[in-house]
Amino acid sequence: MIQEGVKKRRSLFRLEYSHTINIKADSKRVWQLLTDHRDYSEWNSTINTFKGEFIQGNTIEMTVPEIEGKVFRAKVKEIVPYRWMLWTNGSPVTLKGKRSYQLSEQSNGSTTLMVKESFSGLLVPLFVKKLPDLTPVFKHFAQDIKRIATAKELMFMFI
Repeated sequence: MIQEGVKKRRSLFRLEYSHTINIKADSKRVWQLLTDHRDYSEWNSTINTFKGEFIQGNTIEMTVPEIEGKVFRAKVKEIVPYRWMLWTNGSPVTLKGKRSYQLSEQSNGSTTLMVKESFSGLLVPLFVKKLPDLTPVFKHFAQDIKRIATAKELMFMFI
């Protein structure tokens, strides 16, 4: 059994949050939610607005409740359907942000999802106090995706 919950790790030039959750839905369903750019901000309470498409090389834009008025831009760096997605922004030397989603389908038909966000670079010590704590953000995201993935799975069973 996986240990669910948010983990926070910090070193001088790196800050990382990760959250592992198990969702009683297959990886195709979870992947569909993660990559449906049209409804992303509808089910995901950690995003106010979202623009772009989850296609490798594309830039996506979003606003979040924690920092009003700030538009975050990230490049979709890697996509392996039903398994892995990586977004990045910033500079590798000064301040680089990475968000990844890793899906693992389990033998019981559920999916383990690990979401990870890391900040690295020489400016991490200066910016770490300005960054919001992502622990509640990751918890809300996990609740949202579990709720919508399992609700729709159940709904499809009765149709």
